[in-house]
Amino acid sequence: MNNKIIEIEDIQKSFNYGGNLLSILKGITLHVSSGEFVAIMGPSGSGKSTLMNIIGLMDRPTAGSYRLQGQATEGLHEEERCRLRNKTMGFVFQSFNLLPRFTALRNVEIPMLYGGIAAFERSKRAQALLERVGLEHRLYHRPNDLSGGERQRVGIARALANQPSVLLADEPTGNLDQRTGKEILLLFRELHQEGKTIIMVTHDREVARWADRVVTIQDGAILLNDTQEVFLQKHGYDCGKPSLEPGLVSL
Repeated sequence: MNNKIIEIEDIQKSFNYGGNLLSILKGITLHVSSGEFVAIMGPSGSGKSTLMNIIGLMDRPTAGSYRLQGQATEGLHEEERCRLRNKTMGFVFQSFNLLPRFTALRNVEIPMLYGGIAAFERSKRAQALLERVGLEHRLYHRPNDLSGGERQRVGIARALANQPSVLLADEPTGNLDQRTGKEILLLFRELHQEGKTIIMVTHDREVARWADRVVTIQDGAILLNDTQEVFLQKHGYDCGKPSLEPGLVSL
């Protein structure tokens, strides 16, 4: 049985820039199994964000193939891509992207509006998700009344609203302090242990080390595709997942 949820084969992405063809992705092949926690790591300009946009059906490749849950995506119309994205993907952003006029509860409900979920069920599910991320005491607070870590927890709850198969996280700790960043990574670990597939983009190897697999991209191509154990050994870490205990790991 094929348990691959994401199958990317020889993906290329080019842009026409000032009359010149600029190649961003140069033949990326990447498979992600259901339940995996994968970090995509690379410096600014490496192509990792472009790859994430293609995985999230926010952009189309110039060439190559992409199957999501066994479904070919190349020939889908935009409306079909939107439906598949809303059903399959949950997005977590570095800058949170919460609507400032809405409460935490309302922000989490919004994706369910597009899914046609009834108002009572939306409210019930949103409340349960906020409780799941430890914000049962912040249901009716607006984003400006929340700390950075609390805003990101709302963002994670919102990403889970439509019960997606895959969580896509773009630099989810980038705007957080060290301790809060660790708490968010611990929450991702818990979601992964519950069976969620997570793909996380980062430029920081201290964040990437929380994943089961680390894919390093450089100049639009995959440079390394390491298991967590190999990644930790290469960078001189003790084997084993990072801990929140003081002094055991630095973010």
